[in-house]
Amino acid sequence: MMRMRKNELFLAAVCVFLLIVSASAQTPSKPVAKTAVDEQWQTYELGKGTFAVMLPGKPTEDFKPAKGANDSDIYLYTLETKDGYINSNYTNLPEAAEKWPKDKDVSFYVGFWEGFVSATNEELKRVNAPITLKLESQRAVTFAGRDGYEFVFSAGTGRGHLLITRIGRKAFSAMMLVDAAAVAEYEEKFIGSFKIKASPPDPVSQQR
Repeated sequence: MMRMRKNELFLAAVCVFLLIVSASAQTPSKPVAKTAVDEQWQTYELGKGTFAVMLPGKPTEDFKPAKGANDSDIYLYTLETKDGYINSNYTNLPEAAEKWPKDKDVSFYVGFWEGFVSATNEELKRVNAPITLKLESQRAVTFAGRDGYEFVFSAGTGRGHLLITRIGRKAFSAMMLVDAAAVAEYEEKFIGSFKIKASPPDPVSQQR
């Protein structure tokens, strides 16, 4: 099976990474961590103890503090693997999110996706990339044992999944963009292993 051309995957994933971390602050990001050839999958506790997930290597942590009362604190964990790119994040939403009714969650998830794909494709167009992110399907799912939402997308010959859930002010997401041949493995090991603490602590208070 033909593997996704690395330059296409790199470009799409870097745009994804930069757009997510720049959503909160325009500070320089750290270089994305890469897995070693013989790296083994293992569980990492991330988000200052708010969640745990299996990864084939230690990710880069990037913290973006909120700029104001209506902004969000973001912890982003990104890793380049032999098959593509994966990231997971914890977002501490504005206080108003505590009062959002559950029936508004789908609007939140769809809004997250639409902003994400629109900004990513705009950036890909700006750098004259020959690819765009294309939504293949979306549906309500159980993610990390919680009600959530899944967006399945493509980028060139790569395949991606974005899953997200919200618990009050806390939102968690996992994104993968990998070669089509590796999708099943990452669905099982990466997305399938995502676990949120029963009562996630507030990492922001620990940070400040």
